[in-house]
Amino acid sequence: MHDIYMHADTIIPFTDGSAHKVREIVDNKIQGNVFAYDETSKTFIEAPVIDWLYHDKVKSDQEFIYIKTLCPDTKNGFAAVTIAPDYLIKTRDG
Repeated sequence: MHDIYMHADTIIPFTDGSAHKVREIVDNKIQGNVFAYDETSKTFIEAPVIDWLYHDKVKSDQEFIYIKTLCPDTKNGFAAVTIAPDYLIKTRDG
């Protein structure tokens, strides 16, 4: 099982063009395909939502980390995510 610890208000894009907040996905057990990174092919692929859970280790919003970066492929030129402190982020260097 994969531990994904994103803030409940983080918007997740689905491959069908829809987008939902993590809270909505978990509360309603929304199924569908999302974009996932395939370590083997080093590409993004379609993958199904495989579980619905809340991070129970973070006790307040102040414990989350907000990361924003330039992303020319988006409408506003930025990409951002709010994650738990123990969330592992894939970078170019590992």
